[in-house]
Amino acid sequence: MDEKAAFICGATFKTRFPDGEYKILAAPISTVDLVPNGIIPKKNKRQQINLLAKIGGKKYPLRFQTTPLILSKKRPISKGKFQFTVLDFDYASQLDPDGANKTKNELKLLDNKIIDFLNISAKKIWPDKDLCYEEIVASYEGFTSVRKWTPTQSAQPQVEPQESVADAIIEDIDGDLKLVYEQKEVKVDGGGKFSYEPTGLKIEPKKRKQMEPETPQTIEYPPQLTIFPRSKKEQLCKVLTLTGKPVMLSALTQGLESVQVFEICLIEDAGKIKPSCTGIEINLKEDHREPSSHVAKSVYVPVLNE
Repeated sequence: MDEKAAFICGATFKTRFPDGEYKILAAPISTVDLVPNGIIPKKNKRQQINLLAKIGGKKYPLRFQTTPLILSKKRPISKGKFQFTVLDFDYASQLDPDGANKTKNELKLLDNKIIDFLNISAKKIWPDKDLCYEEIVASYEGFTSVRKWTPTQSAQPQVEPQESVADAIIEDIDGDLKLVYEQKEVKVDGGGKFSYEPTGLKIEPKKRKQMEPETPQTIEYPPQLTIFPRSKKEQLCKVLTLTGKPVMLSALTQGLESVQVFEICLIEDAGKIKPSCTGIEINLKEDHREPSSHVAKSVYVPVLNE
């Protein structure tokens, strides 16, 4: 039996039955069970944990479709000869605010199901560790987790003057920093003439403690949906306009609202687990490049070619 899948706010599957007829099999996240589909070792001791959605006793790819969400940022990433594009979406919408909240709530349910899955599969994911439930929860950074970023502490080199040279010191207005000038003798017409040239900054000992950088504070950001559009030549991520015509990924700009269809797996890296979302299809619902905005009156269901 040939089966294909389409999705809407959780997991809605379009299945072809033996008589050739297609039917929509609706499956909210609350009715979906997650089952393992293999663990693949990656570079730098990372692991890719593949998942399937089990619905009505059958297994399907774990895919998700959102309602219209705002594209907040488009990030090009380069790793050697490979180039990627990362899309960040806010859980917000001017076209369908209720739908955006529904998407976030469905993904929150999915986060809970993934945590339960990790708890059951902990021995396979971390064979050399004995993690309790609280540690597994702490290891998971999901769709609705607050994002945290700790900036790296930048070292500020301090130039100390040599004790053997005579120097002239000019203080700044606050008295914290002093510009050190080294005294050099320059011969002019057989005579001696002194000049002063700057050699660096000197921090007074009594002020040194105040000038040292403080320990960087962790900055928190609201949850976001991050998608990596499929970039294989034979399976490119489709970007469709309101008329159904495809456009280039470069046509996506910050502020556009679109419906995303993506496949989900998990990535384990240094003890942390994050969902990885491979974009399959992006449907533009509002184009800010045009004079008028197109309002989405209902949730979009993609039409699959037979």
